[in-house]
Amino acid sequence: MKRVVFLFLILGVCLVNAQEGMQAPEPLTDAFLKSYLGKWQGATKSEMGESEDVMDCWMALNDQFVLINYKSTSPAMNYEGMGAVTIDPQSGQVLGYWIDSMRDMSKGVGKIEGNKLIMEWTSKMGTGTRTEELVDNKLHVTSKWKMPDGSVMESTSDFQRVPTSE
Repeated sequence: MKRVVFLFLILGVCLVNAQEGMQAPEPLTDAFLKSYLGKWQGATKSEMGESEDVMDCWMALNDQFVLINYKSTSPAMNYEGMGAVTIDPQSGQVLGYWIDSMRDMSKGVGKIEGNKLIMEWTSKMGTGTRTEELVDNKLHVTSKWKMPDGSVMESTSDFQRVPTSE
């Protein structure tokens, strides 16, 4: 029992020392990323067919990240994914992480160019480029993935912002 208490004491001292001098970055203020906030409805077309999609985006963790919850329904399958996107304060790159109902975990790196977000993603499912263009509360997405077997999967999605009742 004394060893457990001692280990917790050491861990606490280490955490306090590690946090001294560390300060969280300023909250994310990028207007483009913040324009994703809210609820979106749309559809995706791919070689697997068409799906109906819903996406919710909100700020989290002291406004350091845009979090995304995504659901897609089609005759072929139901799909769910969750992600986090932020901007690296040192490099200015957009960083993203994605987990989904295929038990995939993806990491993305990209940039904002005008009204477009261009991300390069890597995961066990392959590598891909995803471009998201946001104009007048409409989001157009193109995605092209190179799968581990060398095949290519492409899709396009179109979303419309769902008006709020406020």
